[in-house]
Amino acid sequence: MKRREFITLLGGVAAATWAPTARAQGDRVRRVAALALAPSTALAVMAVLREELQKLGWREGYNLRLDVRIADDAAALQVASEEVVKSAPEVIFALAGPATQVVQTRTHTIPIVFVGSGNPAEGGLVRNVAKPEGNITGFANIFPTLGGKWLELLKEIAPRVTRAAILFNPNRFGGGVMAASIESAATQLGATTVRTPFRNSAEIKARLEVVALSRAHGMTAFQTCRSCDS
Repeated sequence: MKRREFITLLGGVAAATWAPTARAQGDRVRRVAALALAPSTALAVMAVLREELQKLGWREGYNLRLDVRIADDAAALQVASEEVVKSAPEVIFALAGPATQVVQTRTHTIPIVFVGSGNPAEGGLVRNVAKPEGNITGFANIFPTLGGKWLELLKEIAPRVTRAAILFNPNRFGGGVMAASIESAATQLGATTVRTPFRNSAEIKARLEVVALSRAHGMTAFQTCRSCDS
């Protein structure tokens, strides 16, 4: 699901849940908190969130209070999550795995909607993806089986590939699981793999040199954006 589509859906849920009450109590202001790490990615998402909520009739300063907290690092995220929970919003929107994990440890009653968390089961956010328990739900776009599908696509594009490099960040949600999925698929597809992990964007160039020396015929790369830095 595209980011804008998700934000639109989130706003739609808010509209369906709150609109009747808002009409009956026109002076009531709904309180939503949004928590995220890494301003480079989060600022754009929050802008879309505001835009889509406004389209649905939720206007800041009128019937909506949107408290946005974007942390620069893990320590600041801990502080921001504590402040968010203490403010007692009616729902918390958590962007990506780190923000979701932190805020989940601080409240078991305030509803949490997450997006971009990698594999929520692997990250310990939920035990059952189909039926999330407790006060948390959301959308995930990474599941282990995708890794194998990527290698299958690579083989369709270049059938002669028998050795593939895997460029990934093991510190991010889904990193190790996705790499393992690719390796499992490689066995079935008659190919071998070369793990090429990186931990920040500065390491990518060096890792690509490793890929070149490994004589891999192809490469599967994911989590290579700046926002994926550890």
